[in-house]
Amino acid sequence: MDKINLQEYWGQVPYLTRLGATIASADVETVRLNLPYKDENSNMGGMLHGGVAASLINLSARMAAQMSQQTDPKECEITVVDQDVQYLSAAISEPIDAVATVLRKGKELSFISVDILKGDNKFVARGSVTVRTGPTSAKKVANPGELTPAQLGIETFTAGDMGKLLTQQGFIGDLGMDVQHMESGYSVAFMNTQDKLEDGHGNLQDGAVAALIDTTGAMAAWSMVELGMHRASTPALHVNFMQPSNGENITAVGRNRWQRDELFLNEVWVMGQQSNRVIATGNVVYRIVVSG
Repeated sequence: MDKINLQEYWGQVPYLTRLGATIASADVETVRLNLPYKDENSNMGGMLHGGVAASLINLSARMAAQMSQQTDPKECEITVVDQDVQYLSAAISEPIDAVATVLRKGKELSFISVDILKGDNKFVARGSVTVRTGPTSAKKVANPGELTPAQLGIETFTAGDMGKLLTQQGFIGDLGMDVQHMESGYSVAFMNTQDKLEDGHGNLQDGAVAALIDTTGAMAAWSMVELGMHRASTPALHVNFMQPSNGENITAVGRNRWQRDELFLNEVWVMGQQSNRVIATGNVVYRIVVSG
């Protein structure tokens, strides 16, 4: 497996194309992706959406595991089990790189560290990813329970002005995230399957799911403060991927678990809209510095 073969496979993954990322270099220890600036990957003001960084971390870690294990993804299964992201600084209207390094390779598990860098190799984010590479398994059980809007007592959706505005903006709008509810520490957002968000196998790519978790967690935090010109960001994100979407549209449900001064810890569950299968779960640490 080399860069050319890697490009041959990943060049057919719609979500990588949607982001606009390209493979700059690849060997058995390190994979580097380049991402030029795009308005469609940004929030207002040209700031890179945290979901883009999370997506690049996921994609580059998969590639690094594939290179390290020297496997053909057409003949095996590459699964991200666990992903952590720490957001260190903003990238504003500028290109970034994702550098994935294999820390340890086991028989099936690879442990990958990913740095998201901007000019002069300054950190934007850092990720830690556990990837399983092995034969396709028929035994797939994900039964962590479910957290539906009805179970939280959400009978009617209230998106408010902010939810409606976000649905039309930048990265959130382009991915088709539909913020349905933001109230009293709870949030609900929808994402429909689209060709450009797929992983090449008819599923929503993990990075798109992580981006939805990031946004839904942030919305749960925003629902607890009065709207204003506040400073806000995601310091940290943790995601566990349970099972693929299998072509199903998904719903993300978020709720705030605790607030400490400017910090909000929010948990998010992602489920199939028809089946209520749990696709992924996540925790989002969000920070809102209230002005005035």
